[in-house]
Amino acid sequence: MSSTLASFVPVLDGTNYQQWAAQMQSFLMAQGQWAITRNGVPPKAAPKATSSTSKAAATEEEAETVSEDDLEKNSKALGNIRLRLAYNIGYQYNEVEEAKVLWDALSLKYGKPGLSKAFVEFKGAINTTIPNNADPSIALDKMLTHFIRLKQIGFEIPDKVQVMMILAKAPPSFEVTVQALCMESDKLDTLKPDLLVKGLLQSWETHSRSGGKNNQQQANKLSAVKQSNGPPQFQQQQNQQRGNEGQHGQGKRRTRRGKRGGVNQQAAPVRGLLQPLLGCASHDQRYPSG
Repeated sequence: MSSTLASFVPVLDGTNYQQWAAQMQSFLMAQGQWAITRNGVPPKAAPKATSSTSKAAATEEEAETVSEDDLEKNSKALGNIRLRLAYNIGYQYNEVEEAKVLWDALSLKYGKPGLSKAFVEFKGAINTTIPNNADPSIALDKMLTHFIRLKQIGFEIPDKVQVMMILAKAPPSFEVTVQALCMESDKLDTLKPDLLVKGLLQSWETHSRSGGKNNQQQANKLSAVKQSNGPPQFQQQQNQQRGNEGQHGQGKRRTRRGKRGGVNQQAAPVRGLLQPLLGCASHDQRYPSG
């Protein structure tokens, strides 16, 4: 049992109360000991006064049986809590004999950290790095966790600021997605962080699938190229040079048109993917091309 407790619940050292309390509560709930920790040991029921001595004795015996069960649960919950306290914290509560009293005392002392704890959580959020061209789910969940902890300790960051922080941390592989979102500026300030994370993960999955297909197609093209048997003939070189000169002017015009439409063409499928999250019409629907 102790090995299971140690694997699920960290040691409370005074700086990690929020994480410790959440995991310890879950463990006590799984062991059927959370009710006794939250409510305390109920007082022993007094036996009813009756004319029959045997009946009174039976009632008292039943009350003591229930009380013993509660005391056993309290003892187990108290032991589990003590096992996950650092030495410099645990020795301060050696005289406590009830799980509820110990739980309330720890909550009062460590459950409301000050500015230093909020700074640690905020710094953890802004220092989180979202990987480029790799699964971003772990990093995004880490940022959301820091935001939730800040809210729990009384330093809540507004949703629209959280959204801006997540977008600011987006790597180059999410550039098209960020541009598509910024084009919907009238809806961006009402977007929730969890919905933004959902949209980014969907965009990553779509990008990774399409990237894999493109890489495979490129590999197939390269493998299909035949080796040349010798240097090209002079006449072929002359024809190729004249063809390149004739297409040079057209290539410039195509390049300029490509630069203008490149971002919009790449962003179009992303807007369609994020449209349910933004709750608005896509950019192509509101601004149809000429």
